[in-house]
Amino acid sequence: MIMYSRNRRSQENGFTLIELVVVIVLLGVLAAFALPRFANLQSSANIAALEGVGGAILSAANIVNTKARVLGLQSEPSATIDLDGDGIDDIEVQYGYPSASRASSGFTDPNNLLNSLQGGITDDLAWGTDAPPASYVVIATAKVQGSPGGKVNRNAIENTNCYLRYDTASSAGASPTISYVTSDC
Repeated sequence: MIMYSRNRRSQENGFTLIELVVVIVLLGVLAAFALPRFANLQSSANIAALEGVGGAILSAANIVNTKARVLGLQSEPSATIDLDGDGIDDIEVQYGYPSASRASSGFTDPNNLLNSLQGGITDDLAWGTDAPPASYVVIATAKVQGSPGGKVNRNAIENTNCYLRYDTASSAGASPTISYVTSDC
């Protein structure tokens, strides 16, 4: 009886070739179905990040517009507003909404629109504007754009085909618009 159990144990060392092939085939099938789903999640995450930034921009633009209305600047084609109450104008507005970039000679920061955002979100973004005076700004996540963030060439962002575009208000009573290009996210 002892002899039989010793023989039985020596025959069960390891897997057979058929068992290994079956496991490899199963792993291959699982990978074939899981990989496309993972790739799709990355694209969905990039689109969701852009939509989140777009929502934050529209919310900030509406807050700036409220302050512009209080100051009576909603019909002005160009004005500046002090957002934080320190006596220094922080943002340039067109018809009460943030403009795409600062056109006034006293301002040098092309990041006018993003000045209305709070919380360091701009560190993760890359942006660029059309020729001055800018009527729009394009914004991408720095990860998608392949830069550490900050101002970059507008064409480089547009070539990613994964960005949002903020068009400034074009007349009194008009609102800014945000459109999304997500074909290569």
